[in-house]
Amino acid sequence: MSGDNDLCVIFDFDGVLIDSETIALEELRSCIGVYGVDISLAETRSRFLGSSVADHMAFIAERTGKPCPDGFRSDWHEMLYRRYRTELQLVPGARATLDALDDTGIAYAIATGGAVERLNVGLECTGLTSRFKGRAFSAELVARGKPAPDIFLYSAEQMGVPPSRCVVVEDASHGVKGALAAGMRVIGFTGGSHFAGMKDQAAETLRSAGAQEMASDHAELLDRLLG
Repeated sequence: MSGDNDLCVIFDFDGVLIDSETIALEELRSCIGVYGVDISLAETRSRFLGSSVADHMAFIAERTGKPCPDGFRSDWHEMLYRRYRTELQLVPGARATLDALDDTGIAYAIATGGAVERLNVGLECTGLTSRFKGRAFSAELVARGKPAPDIFLYSAEQMGVPPSRCVVVEDASHGVKGALAAGMRVIGFTGGSHFAGMKDQAAETLRSAGAQEMASDHAELLDRLLG
């Protein structure tokens, strides 16, 4: 499935291609509150950016001292998708980046820590479903989510590209660490609206996690990918 160029760009989805993280963090905080834990938006961001539903449920169980009800997943996703369908947009410049990769024959894929259903809804709401048919992969398809390397290795295998020829674009430390563990080059990305007013801090966090390069928006990202 690789393109004319033997490079493959593997994008995280939320906060890199779709500008979803502000919506997701706000609704996650609200849903965690419904399930009995008061948490600030800042703590929600620091704890859960790039994490899985299993992480959210484990946090609730730890804070409340009892198992998190199974209904949490469906309740949070219901809240999330309601806003997705009215508010969700692509990160500015994302479509131009994908167009440029197509024009240069560079293959690309999505490797998200989010659920398959969440991935599919996000693709549908932003008009990307057909574009990513057969090359959008969820951590639900592998044994371990980020920061394990599983989803990145799986994506590379599905795309027919060795890990050493993959470049991962990530906005979360978990993803950076997972991509590095997979033996891939990593570009930290701070172009999502959830980093407004805190790009320098976010960049430092991603560098500390191991990102070798940084891009503050899609124009800069494209320079890194094609340079």
